[in-house]
Formats: sequence, C-alpha cells, structure tokens
Amino acid sequence: MIYLDDIDSYTGRNCALFSNFMHLKTIIIFFLLLVFASVWLVFFLGWIDGSLQDGDRFQCHWFCPEVLGGGIIVKNKQQLIEWCIEQCSNGPNRSLPVILSWTNFFGDPFMNKSTLNGSLSNCPYQCIYTDNRRFELYASAIVFHIPDLNPLSLPKRRQDVLNVFFIEESPAWRWKWWIFSYKFLPKSYFNLTMTYRKDSDIFAPYGAFYPIENQIEKDDIWSQSDVHSAMLKKSSPILFLVSNCNTLSKRELYVQELAKYINITQFGKCANEFCDANCEDEQIKKHYFYLAFENSVCNDYITEKFWRLKKLIVPIVLDRKLVENTIPADVFIAASDFKDPSKLADYLQYLIKNPNEYAKYFNWTKKFQKSYKEPPRENRLCKLCEMAHRNVHKEIPNIEKWWVHGSDCYDDYTEYLLEES
Repeated sequence: MIYLDDIDSYTGRNCALFSNFMHLKTIIIFFLLLVFASVWLVFFLGWIDGSLQDGDRFQCHWFCPEVLGGGIIVKNKQQLIEWCIEQCSNGPNRSLPVILSWTNFFGDPFMNKSTLNGSLSNCPYQCIYTDNRRFELYASAIVFHIPDLNPLSLPKRRQDVLNVFFIEESPAWRWKWWIFSYKFLPKSYFNLTMTYRKDSDIFAPYGAFYPIENQIEKDDIWSQSDVHSAMLKKSSPILFLVSNCNTLSKRELYVQELAKYINITQFGKCANEFCDANCEDEQIKKHYFYLAFENSVCNDYITEKFWRLKKLIVPIVLDRKLVENTIPADVFIAASDFKDPSKLADYLQYLIKNPNEYAKYFNWTKKFQKSYKEPPRENRLCKLCEMAHRNVHKEIPNIEKWWVHGSDCYDDYTEYLLEES
C-alpha cells in the first residue's frame, strides 16, 4: 500500500533529479558553445598561443614557393607578414618586390588567376604576387582593376609605391558606375597605366601576333596546304556573332545596311540564335569574313572579336585608322575604306570569286604562329615586376585626361560613316 506522503516524496526526488539533469545539460551546452567560440576565434583570428597557424604557413608558401613550410612563434599577423617577406627575400643577391592586387578581376582574385602558385615561371624577374591586402605596407606596386574599384576602400597614397590603373574596357562607357568610380580619386593617384592602348606604360592587348622563331614547334606553324584547305571549306560570305544589340558605335545600323547587299549569318542574343564554342568554330570554317565591329570606336580598342582571324577568317573592322596603329594593315578589311556598304559588299564578292586575292589576307600565316590565344597576363605582370625592380618613378598628373581624352572615342560612329556615304 502506497501512502500519499510516499508519493509526494517519490515525486520530489524525481523532480530533484530532473532539475539536476537539466542543470548538467545546460552546463554541457554552455561548454560546447564555449569550445565552438574558441575554435571560431582560432580559425578567423589566428590566435592560438601566439603560434603560426597552418593556414598562415600555407599562405606564406603560396606567395613564395621556395618557402616550404616550417614555422615560427609570432605575436601577431604583422610579424607573420614580416617573416614571410624575409623568407621570400632571402637568397643570393636578390630582393623580391611585392606586387599586390587591391581589387578583384570582375569578382575573382586577380593574382590567383594570373600566376601559378604566386610566381611567373617564364619571367626573368622575380616578385611576390598576392591578392592579400595584409601585404600593403610591403608592396612595391598595387594594381587596381577599375571595374572592381571601390573608392571608399583604398590604400593611403605612398610615394614609394606604384599605383597601377588597369582596365580592359573602353572609356566610351565612362558613365557606367564601374568605369566612373575612379573619378572620385585624386587625379594624380595613379603612377602607371595598364590597358589595351599602345601608349600605356604596360601594354595589355586582347590578342597579339607571335613571330615564328627557330625554337617554335612545327605544330605551331601554319603550312600553306592547311591554309588552302581551310579556304576550300568556305561557302558563306559573312559571319556576325553579337549579343549587345544597342551599342555606342551604332554598329547595328551598318550591319542592317550591309545586309541589303550581301548575306550575313548572325548568331547571338540579337538574332535569337544561340551558338556555343563548337558552333562558333564550325561557322568560322564555313565563312569567308567576320564582322569584328566593336561596341565602341576608340584608339587601339581591338577585342577578341578581331582575333578570331587566328582561326583563318578575315576580319572586317569599322575604322582603319583606329586599328592599324597596332595591327599590320594587310590582315583586315575596313568599312571606312569604302564609299558605302554596297561598295564594301562588291569588294567582298570580288574576293570570294578570286581566291588568289582572298588568300593575300592570310599572308600573316607565313610570318606568325598559328596559336589562338590571348597574350598571357603573366606578360603584363612580368613587365610590372621589372619596373618594380628598376625602381621606376612616374607621375600621371591627370588620369582622366589621359584615359578619356587620349582615347579619342567616337560616339555614334556608324551614323557618321553612313552619312559620309
């Protein structure tokens, strides 16, 4: 028989046990949270008894491949950076400048894409290349990709550092925020220019001809039988791949007029016809000419559109004088050379009917390599590394004047061209 007092006593003991259990559970959860918080601090702040962390050790190796690991006791991140610099700079008669990319490249780390393990294998000069802003105080040069520039987050201007103005787009789009942002900076903030313009301190074109040299592999040289075979496969006049339908150059107006006199095969957003890389290659094989009309007409602005010529197709550009500063005059056709689109169409038909005349536009294959590639970014960084080693000092009094006014862009160029016809 169980009495009421016994039940109360039994219940009280269980409540006490339950209360103790919940208290213990709370202590365990609190302890786990404390451990988690400590691990979080260790991971993100790098604090663990003042020791160099694996991630930091790896980073130092990434910046400088000859540092194979090891470790030191560091008091803070600044000491770690100093140690990395010292390790990378020590060596027989050499001291390595630091090249820092302050911005991304269209959202992606620039140096990570442009170097191999933080170094350039074919560059005669050695530098440390990094996207890590902790190296700012040790940088000899800082690269700013203008479309990714945030004028509210910039390093303090230093006289001993080369600030590099880097952009691949034309200044015709100067009212876009990602081009306009640099105007919030002091006009003399930059020391060097790295653009597609030939008069840049560091020339960074979309493409280039590579002369045939004695060391070149046979597979990198066009045989004239290959060129002749490619010509025989062509059956259609003009190819045009385009996705920007309303451009500053108004190229679309010239295309509409030209299409009245000769067939133009169009792919891309503007034609509602998708064409992937394989499709593009097949279409290039079939066509004699490619419309390499740029979205804006500026000095030396020659993009990948033009360099499809490496796949053995003849490019047609809008204006000759904007191209021939950097490109041999006998490898392309210019719309500006003809009174009107009908005269251009007549000349293209003439070339199609006269293979020997058409073949002259491929004479470049006898002097230059066949490889279809853009100049590697390593070339640009190697030039910058060289300038850092030479302690080059230069000032650009007004970057906007150099960039905007010096590029000599033509708005609505095609309207002007058609009015002249």
